[in-house]
Amino acid sequence: MNSFAPLKRAGPYHREQARQCLDPGLRTSEFTPFHLLVVAILASLLLPPATMLAAVGGDPYSIVNSKHNLSVSGPGTVRANTEGEICIFCHAPHSKGGQIPLWNREDSHATYKPYTSTTLKATVGQPTGSSKLCLSCHDGTIAIGMVRNRSTLIQMRNSVGPMPVGPTRLGTDLSGHHPISFTYDNALATADGELRDPMTLQQQVRLDHDKQVQCTSCHDPHRNQFGKFLVVDNTASALCLDCHAPTLWNNSAHAVSRATWNGSGQNPWPNTTAKTVAANACENCHTPHAAGSKPRLLTFAKVEDNCLVCHNGTVATKNLTGEFSKASVHPVLTTSSLHDAAETTISPNGRHAACMDCHNPHATTTTDWKSVV
Repeated sequence: MNSFAPLKRAGPYHREQARQCLDPGLRTSEFTPFHLLVVAILASLLLPPATMLAAVGGDPYSIVNSKHNLSVSGPGTVRANTEGEICIFCHAPHSKGGQIPLWNREDSHATYKPYTSTTLKATVGQPTGSSKLCLSCHDGTIAIGMVRNRSTLIQMRNSVGPMPVGPTRLGTDLSGHHPISFTYDNALATADGELRDPMTLQQQVRLDHDKQVQCTSCHDPHRNQFGKFLVVDNTASALCLDCHAPTLWNNSAHAVSRATWNGSGQNPWPNTTAKTVAANACENCHTPHAAGSKPRLLTFAKVEDNCLVCHNGTVATKNLTGEFSKASVHPVLTTSSLHDAAETTISPNGRHAACMDCHNPHATTTTDWKSVV
């Protein structure tokens, strides 16, 4: 934002006007980059429009140069035929709906299936706040060009209506996605035991004014410096670990190992570009979106595959798959019931054996590979 010229013209009046427009309950000292952008827009009334656009477009990570620029000038495959306004797909200076932040999209009236698990301590219901706004595009139920301040639908290239099928179209089943719209406070952190005090979060990782985790806690829709619109670089799961604090994690093999994939077999890290175990960290096993195994947000649907995709000699030195063909062996490959941290010793789900029944992947070290739970 330092290079954003109109911001230099912004004063207390513009900040107060932005606060009133966006969130009257927010202090100006809590302004995010988006709030500052609105301040700059207000201040830009003192500047010619061409000067304003040039200032934003000069930032390679700004919305102008991202897939969220859905106008005809956007760089992505999903963009308008002729519509030249960039902000209109989400915002309007005079919003008919009266929603903050100057919201211009029609609401989705979908009912969602939220994330759940037996060990979840948070109360997760229907999406609220900014997450509800994000889903008006990303659930795929409303046409992208359906905005309130246009009398007709904005026509998109290739006749695109709702969000095309793909990783950014989340649908209405959110059970395989990181939970959203739940209160994250010290009581939750205490009850969970492996969450940090929310008062210690990085400045970029924000809760909303109701102290809830929303899509915008991890994503900044107006800036794409770190890819996937993340608010910080997630190398070594820095973003994940700002909230999550697994016991004994810091010295575990999955946190420090420099092992790489040898390129054979299945890619163990299909959702990242990181090249080592340590750089993938949490994403060695987990994914925040479209999880194969939903209750623990594991990448692959079969629980054991999340271990054996690395521990088959392609990343880890020892190939364990041969161990399970011996005469006397735990039936890891022949029982597929999901391991559940909340289950009793005699599993009500029937007999099963999973690596996590005995091993703790958050604590195992390079010298003590047995690291039993």
